[in-house]
Amino acid sequence: MHGNAEPARSEDRHGGKDAQRDAAANSMPTPVRRADHRFGQYEIKFLLGEATAELVKDWARVHMSRDPVAACDERELYPVHSVYLDTPALGVFGRAGALRTRKYRLRRYGNEDTIWLERKAKVRGRVKKRRTAISESELACVYQSAPPEHWSGHWFRRRVALRQLQPVCSVTYERFARVGLTPEGPIRMTLDRAIGGCGLRDLDVNTWDVPRGSLEGLQRLSGLCILELKYPTSLPSLFKGIMSDFALEPLKVSKFRTCMQTWVVPGGQEEASSEDGDSRAVA
Repeated sequence: MHGNAEPARSEDRHGGKDAQRDAAANSMPTPVRRADHRFGQYEIKFLLGEATAELVKDWARVHMSRDPVAACDERELYPVHSVYLDTPALGVFGRAGALRTRKYRLRRYGNEDTIWLERKAKVRGRVKKRRTAISESELACVYQSAPPEHWSGHWFRRRVALRQLQPVCSVTYERFARVGLTPEGPIRMTLDRAIGGCGLRDLDVNTWDVPRGSLEGLQRLSGLCILELKYPTSLPSLFKGIMSDFALEPLKVSKFRTCMQTWVVPGGQEEASSEDGDSRAVA
């Protein structure tokens, strides 16, 4: 289904789908993003109103290329579904110890059967991600069933067991994505809107299941549009241009933290951000 929101899917356990998409991307005349897996990439976030978000989309259609691995609808949007994990004491949300700069999540794009096991870390301003694809039928191997000996998700399962990670909130949104190649390196822009979700801690269901398909019926964070500009080294001139054209001011904003404060720990105390910390919530 989709192009990932992260660096290229080099950890796809079978490689077939990834190889097909890479081949299709390499055949395109427009430049295609190639991210640095070792050192990650920088990300700048902005909180936009709906009107500005539409103008930014128009700008991106002129100055950047369509993501070659994103299977979008006629509006050039695709849904992203994430289930975030945390400890019983909410150590990820509270930035406790080694969890201060890490997030763990399960992710699905649209209706596809693939589930992505992801760890996201931020070190000295750079975002580094590790991710592995499994089939939906293998999801129970993360938290319940014993997996095969050489199962590709063992690294994630070990962290779930070690830290007693459990699903705490589900976040779903529509994404518009563009890519480009600049003198500073490959770049990517994402615009997330129609953000919704729910808390999972008190639900009497299998909260490990990752939603799919339609965004209808979700509780929404009204008017929240998050723009992310992603680049490998120095801030590209192209991104400086969009920031200047629309008078954009960077803001540390997190979908995870906002949804946690909305549906899981409303009114909870938020910590100040640090250089290596993640974003604060924005209600």
